[in-house]
Amino acid sequence: KEQTTWVHLRSLMELSYVRWLDINSIRWKYEPRLFQLSENKYLPDFYLIDLNEWHEVKGRWMGKSKIKFEEVQELYPNETFKLIDIKKIKEIRKQLEE
Repeated sequence: KEQTTWVHLRSLMELSYVRWLDINSIRWKYEPRLFQLSENKYLPDFYLIDLNEWHEVKGRWMGKSKIKFEEVQELYPNETFKLIDIKKIKEIRKQLEE
């Protein structure tokens, strides 16, 4: 029997991304780890289990978010962080419509 787990997502962009991950059988976790930064904390949106990657879904790439994303990459060089921007989400949405 298949088990359903409910996750509260923060945006429609994240929902599109989750649908795409699920259709492509990519196992993921939502916001599973908080990374300590020098003066802040960073909570990536998704952890892709089999790829061992952290993915951040961002429509607007501004100030504080960009600084945190750059700092987490610098402080955790053994981790892989990727940005899923609006351009990528538009590509995903097109694929979902096909």
